[in-house]
Amino acid sequence: MDYAYDLLDFSVFLGPYEPMLIKHSPSHYLKMMYFDSACYAPPAAECCLKTVGEDHFLFGTDSPPMVPLKQKGFDMMSKIGMTPKQYDKVMGGNAARLLKLN
Repeated sequence: MDYAYDLLDFSVFLGPYEPMLIKHSPSHYLKMMYFDSACYAPPAAECCLKTVGEDHFLFGTDSPPMVPLKQKGFDMMSKIGMTPKQYDKVMGGNAARLLKLN
């Protein structure tokens, strides 16, 4: 995520890198974002979980209106190697916290 920031002096031959105008590294802003699992590809969902962590990852299926995708979403979540604690957060705990339903 922050590789361009780590190469500042070395990559000068590439020319100006305008995104450097942000005040923090990209990983700083990533901590402010939340992602859902509506991708239906276990490797992609697992990568997202490992990148942003279980506190910023939520179960999502685009259902409704895409009702046939609901079961596919549930099945995928059981294939990405979550612990029971991670599963509880991702499958509803995070949404409840964000929506202040606790």
